[in-house]
Amino acid sequence: MNDIEYEQLVEWIASDWDISKKQAMDWIKKHIDFLRDYERLQVKETPSGLPINEWISKFFYAGRPTVIVAPNGEGKTYFASWIIRKAMIQHKNWVFLSNIPFYFFDSRFKELRPPNLFQV
Repeated sequence: MNDIEYEQLVEWIASDWDISKKQAMDWIKKHIDFLRDYERLQVKETPSGLPINEWISKFFYAGRPTVIVAPNGEGKTYFASWIIRKAMIQHKNWVFLSNIPFYFFDSRFKELRPPNLFQV
């Protein structure tokens, strides 16, 4: 991503989320760090031997769509994006399809798209 595209992304996120440019830059940096470290992330076990975040498997089943339903303004998109990110860490071999308009689906920012998340 070149400097112009980076500045466009900062402007886009800052205006869309109604936050400062500094907050947008911090968020982008954290996302880039997440992508860089993504391959190193591993599911750890609890002392009883159970995987952390095992509850994620209650929301996603291989080969089946997951639908989140709630009234407008109740956090469906936030919840979906949060749980997708958690599930991507636990199930690296899964492919996630989403209709959420994530900024990295824009061709200018495609290198920021996680490798197993696609737009439908």
